[in-house]
Amino acid sequence: MIADLDHYFPKHEYPAIAMLPDNLIPVCLACNERIKIQQDPLDTSTLPGAIQRAFIPYKHEAIDEMEIDIEFGTRDKFLIQLRSLSQEETAIARVKNFNRIYNLSGRWPGRLENLYDSILSDLAEDNPEREHLDQWLRNKLTKICISSGKGKRKLPLYYLRLRLIEILLNDPLKFKAALRDLEMRMLPED
Repeated sequence: MIADLDHYFPKHEYPAIAMLPDNLIPVCLACNERIKIQQDPLDTSTLPGAIQRAFIPYKHEAIDEMEIDIEFGTRDKFLIQLRSLSQEETAIARVKNFNRIYNLSGRWPGRLENLYDSILSDLAEDNPEREHLDQWLRNKLTKICISSGKGKRKLPLYYLRLRLIEILLNDPLKFKAALRDLEMRMLPED
């Protein structure tokens, strides 16, 4: 992943703040050049108060107000929904606006599938004993969860991996599905 600096408030719309350090945020190159492009984080298409419906980098970060819900889909392996941690209308609007700008719910399922496959493939290579596989998997996922939590504020993929592991650990059906998937990836017993 290549990093870039984004003019969060586009320089063509807000030239007076184009070079202010608080307007330059680190993002991946794909987010800056193909996703956000010149989109204005102020959604002025609805009611007045657009600034209240936007996350302001360095002052008011999205990670503090939203959570990612991950569902196992039928055709697609994963479905992602961004959800506000608050029921307040402006908080819900901020999360919807954030998703409008970066299209995370549309882009992250593919990333999540790659993360899931990578984690389970790496674990299958350890070739654990099948007798206590469920406890072994739970312990390994817990360790991954702890290491992902350390970087969640720095890199979106750490946060995405953290949420995936938390959901696998806390949802018995999803854990059981991951356990079956791990068994299928393991080398056959002699």
